[in-house]
Amino acid sequence: MVSKVLSHYLYLFKKLHHEDRKLILICLAMAGVQIGIPLSNVMFPKAVVWAVSGKADSMTFLMAILIFFFFVSGVCNAAKSYFDRRNGFYLSNFTFKLREDIQEISMRMPFPMTEDGKTLDQIRLAKEGSGRVQQMIEACVSCLTSFVLLAVYTMLLILLDWKLLLVFMLCTMLDIIVMKKTKDYEAGCRGKLAAVGRRKGYLFQIMSDYRFGKELRIFGMEGILQQKYQGQCRKGLEVRMQIEQHRTGGEMMGAFLDFVAQLAIYVMLFLLYLRKGLTADDFVMYIGIAASFHTVSRTFVETGTNMILLSSSIVDYRCFVEGNRYVLEEGESDAFHTVSRNCTVVFEDVSFTYPGNDRKTLDHVSFTLEPGRQISLVGENGAGKSTIVRLLCGFYEPDEGRILLNGKDIKDYDKEEYLAQISAVFQESTLYSGTLEENICLGREANQTHMREAFRMVGMEEKIRKLPMQEKSNVLKYIHDDGIEFSGGEKQRLCIARAVYKDSGLLLLDEPTAALDALAEKEIYESFSRISSGRTVLFISHRLNSNRLCDKVIFMEKGHVCAQGSHEELIDSCEAYRDMYNLQAQYYVKREMVL
Repeated sequence: MVSKVLSHYLYLFKKLHHEDRKLILICLAMAGVQIGIPLSNVMFPKAVVWAVSGKADSMTFLMAILIFFFFVSGVCNAAKSYFDRRNGFYLSNFTFKLREDIQEISMRMPFPMTEDGKTLDQIRLAKEGSGRVQQMIEACVSCLTSFVLLAVYTMLLILLDWKLLLVFMLCTMLDIIVMKKTKDYEAGCRGKLAAVGRRKGYLFQIMSDYRFGKELRIFGMEGILQQKYQGQCRKGLEVRMQIEQHRTGGEMMGAFLDFVAQLAIYVMLFLLYLRKGLTADDFVMYIGIAASFHTVSRTFVETGTNMILLSSSIVDYRCFVEGNRYVLEEGESDAFHTVSRNCTVVFEDVSFTYPGNDRKTLDHVSFTLEPGRQISLVGENGAGKSTIVRLLCGFYEPDEGRILLNGKDIKDYDKEEYLAQISAVFQESTLYSGTLEENICLGREANQTHMREAFRMVGMEEKIRKLPMQEKSNVLKYIHDDGIEFSGGEKQRLCIARAVYKDSGLLLLDEPTAALDALAEKEIYESFSRISSGRTVLFISHRLNSNRLCDKVIFMEKGHVCAQGSHEELIDSCEAYRDMYNLQAQYYVKREMVL
């Protein structure tokens, strides 16, 4: 147990040493200062009593003693204040360094992990663990300080009477047992508190994020969200109250043991004073040791148990980071990847089931996306359209079958080489707080001509040209006060422009125009036809009228491909497709009559 705890702290101090070598020396200096303060407080009364009892040669000697101890105490307290503030600042920076690893792993981990509740809890625990670095270091320093002080006090007590030490040890051992049970209970509740904290954080974000403000007001969701948030608060409060009850019981028992120890020591010292002729200055010193011993021993127990408890936070961080070390080791690749402008994609008898589901989302699906053609993937909700896009992007792997890109299984590609061939716009695609240029280029070198062409393709060229800073204009107000807020349709157009700018061979559009009206959607699709030469484009849309613009339509139902062909061919040969199209066409006809 102790060796495991020490190994975790050794891991932490190695990272600390790697980040700032001076911090280790400063921690040792802090320990020396914290040892000097209580020792001076114990020895100072003894020296004064010894001097005033007539043993000092002169008043000058007494004044020298007073000046010396006041100087030592002042220097130690000033040094402690300085080290506390310095370490507080630098350890905060160390915390940020630890969180950089968590953030990098979170952005690079396999996509299924980002949707897994257990993984999300692990991330939260790792972040909380990294936030306790200062507590961990301070606990180590305090534990080392208390250990040295206890060693000094123990030697002094043994020189006087070993029975005094026995009383302290007995009370301390009982205190340790009580405190360990309390800390063990707290450790057992950490998982519950992490889950509650994650849910509360999600609900609080919704209630405080202006992006949800309109729906909150229109649909009167305040009451529902507050009920859910308060329910999670109650669950958290129940757990914390149970923890607090255990803490209170432990503290009451500690106070009682302190009373017993103090009473026993005072009685024994008084008897020693009477029987052995204990000098007044030694009597005062041992009274000080008696008062300090229990405080120091309790601090040693508390910091020791805190170190054990906090070591679980190191474990949380270490397990997440070391368990995903392969993600960090992959790093950024600077290799140049040739983009193929003639992408052929083949789904070969592909089946897939989401974790935790019994029904197959895709059931032996086969089709081909020919190079340089616009293909539309249509079907009702739940047919498996978005799952096909996720599989194509490599976010998930098929349970059965293969996905081939230009005759090669996508699993055999280097990850970055494969992703270089793909651009995508998802239903949830969004803009990021930064400049328009950053949103379009996303870390790649900016090509102004190519960027403006992308804006023109999605019908945003005139809008961008009218902005004061044009493509250098800031977007959203999260970071920049002057950030521009675009409409929902404009945001989607810019997300499409981002995909166009990447200039890959395979363009995936998963309901990218859901926020646009039918006419704007048609204009965007028609503009894409001008750049689809040599590029494979896959559309997913509920609006079947746009299929007229596509070279091929793949119609899906309940995870199966029911029909493939041109829009006209499916109208003639597929009854389900024809019925769906006629239903939508009827809606548009009625709408035109009303208008």
